[in-house]
Amino acid sequence: VDSILKDPTKLAVGGNKKDLTIMFSDIRSFTTFSERLDPKTLSNFLNDYLGLMTDIVFEHGGTLDKYIGDAVMAFWGSPLDQPEHALNACKAGAKMQRVLAENQKRYKDTYGIDVNAGIGINSGAVTVGNMGSSRIFAYTVLGDHVNLASRLEGLTKFYAAGVLTTRFTFDMIQGIGKEPPAHRVLDFVKVKGKKNAVELLEVFSTEKNPEGLKVFQEARALYSKQKWDEAIARFEVAKKLCDPNKLEDDGPSQMFIDRIRDEMKVNPPGADWDGSYEMTSK
Repeated sequence: VDSILKDPTKLAVGGNKKDLTIMFSDIRSFTTFSERLDPKTLSNFLNDYLGLMTDIVFEHGGTLDKYIGDAVMAFWGSPLDQPEHALNACKAGAKMQRVLAENQKRYKDTYGIDVNAGIGINSGAVTVGNMGSSRIFAYTVLGDHVNLASRLEGLTKFYAAGVLTTRFTFDMIQGIGKEPPAHRVLDFVKVKGKKNAVELLEVFSTEKNPEGLKVFQEARALYSKQKWDEAIARFEVAKKLCDPNKLEDDGPSQMFIDRIRDEMKVNPPGADWDGSYEMTSK
């Protein structure tokens, strides 16, 4: 507000290019269970859930862009400059998953629903500013890096991961001399509509067993060399090791096992394969 008072032209429609970090968070299978809830119960749940998630965005210096039904769209680094925008977004995403996990039993007891969410985070040069008409406009972001953040949110279900981000985001974190959050490299992916592969990383919201992560990367190396059976064997080991408490199997490891068996061994990618995987859906 102080910034606008000093320069009222900022209330005009228009934007500028800026490096920002964008987040999309979405509840999985929301449409399915929302149809079972009466309007009042659904409204109470959404207010409860969105309130918790938005508080975490604000706590980490984020700007709430909008709610899209059950989805949260936010960004970091504007309107106020924020050198650590990429790191703050990743920290927010990890905490959102932890807080959701803490409230899952309460949601089940209160509303009778199992609530899980996927979060996609990406950084890059985007257009930010007041978009719309002269009568009604909103302060928002546009561009390829925004679209990629949205695609990553969709990929969380495919990879059975809570928070996905890209090398673009981690490069920005390391570019200001900061240590990136706990993570692992998952894959190289060509998202639908894009020709170039993107390095996909999972940001952890809970502790992982280092030995399991080491085996996972060994399996990925075998996968990239098209040593399918050896890769499956290592992914099977990683699947059981990644959770330090050994309470649940590792989702990404199982995803690779299924991909190799159902796709790679059936239709090998060929000698000139660059190791990337092309998504055919959003």
